[in-house]
Amino acid sequence: MTRYHYAEQNNPAIWQAVETQLPIRRRSSIRCVPGLAAFSVDGSSVPTLATNAVTQATDKSTGVTLNKLYGAITMNAAALNFGTEATFVVTNTLCAVGDVPVVCHSSGGTAGSYQVTVSAVGAGSFTITVSNVTTATNLSEAIVISFILVKASTILNGILPATPAGAGSPNSVEAADGVYTGLLTGANLNDSCVILTAFNHTRREREPDISLRVKTHSSGNTVVRFWAGLFSADPSALSTLSSLSAAAFGYDSVVDITSATDDSLFWRFKTGSGSAQQTTLTTVPVADSTAYIFRIVCNTALGVVSGYINGVLVASHSTSIPAASTLLGYGVTVTALSAASRRILVDRAELSTL
Repeated sequence: MTRYHYAEQNNPAIWQAVETQLPIRRRSSIRCVPGLAAFSVDGSSVPTLATNAVTQATDKSTGVTLNKLYGAITMNAAALNFGTEATFVVTNTLCAVGDVPVVCHSSGGTAGSYQVTVSAVGAGSFTITVSNVTTATNLSEAIVISFILVKASTILNGILPATPAGAGSPNSVEAADGVYTGLLTGANLNDSCVILTAFNHTRREREPDISLRVKTHSSGNTVVRFWAGLFSADPSALSTLSSLSAAAFGYDSVVDITSATDDSLFWRFKTGSGSAQQTTLTTVPVADSTAYIFRIVCNTALGVVSGYINGVLVASHSTSIPAASTLLGYGVTVTALSAASRRILVDRAELSTL
């Protein structure tokens, strides 16, 4: 019997197990949501809403505006008689058709007296309906409704924000295709900014399957090093992966320039065994302001580690790959290769493993 673990969307600290007949796999993820409190991967602390809040004016049917992926709405204290309901629109530029807003009565007022539902979802807004479900009590309470916007493009296995580290700083970047955490290096040569898990999440023998969604920045992709994938240690200071056990996509504008015709502006898929490295030059360019989904799949039976970019297989390595039992973590790094800040944007990383 299989136990498939997932985190509840409204409370990522509560882990549940579901009995299935599927192959045993467990999933963990980093979803970069700036503004949440620190949350450990093992669920030992719970994220809290930051300052994303709005108060409803006039009455319970008055619309509110809150352009955030999560937040709290304090409703007006106007009367809501028993057996009746009030509906209002939440204007939110991050909301798109197909997204799933999750709402609940989180505080204030009389517990158990309200039913809170989403009654419509559209481009740029969603609608909340609040009902007084008591049988004989009229209520005039300023209840608080909490919401989280689950994007249709995201497999959300729990919101697990990691804290970027290094000689730089993270910042929230809201783009047309989503909300990212920007990893910004310092302005000195070899300054790095990283978002990495502990290096104990999986091994190659557990057949990890990881997807990372990143986006290059418009500030330029020269004199910079990027890594995104599985690692046995922090790779940010390394131009090659030969000294690590690793499987990753990378780009180093210094090391990867090999000729005057310049084939450097393409992603590389690289694996390392701890003593040697194998590299495949892909045909996918490292372009400014471009999102990529990097996927890395380890097949123990075949002894192969494969790399995909945006769903297309670009490389399969069977030599110079991590030893089967070596512990690995995952994440994304950016390093400045000159005295100027460099940046990469990170949306999410999702790992499935035995």
